[in-house]
Amino acid sequence: MYERVRREMNTHIRYFESGDMVSVGGGEVEGLNLPAPVLEKLYVSNARAWYPGL
Repeated sequence: MYERVRREMNTHIRYFESGDMVSVGGGEVEGLNLPAPVLEKLYVSNARAWYPGL
């Protein structure tokens, strides 16, 4: 199970951070290539909301 979760997380990270084609649900989509400030909000702000005091 851990390997499946890790694989899915890597897919999500590639989708958000790169402009590469990413396999999703049997198809392929182009990654979003989000800028660093947006990624920080996505990752850091969400982590702080889920884990207060982080």
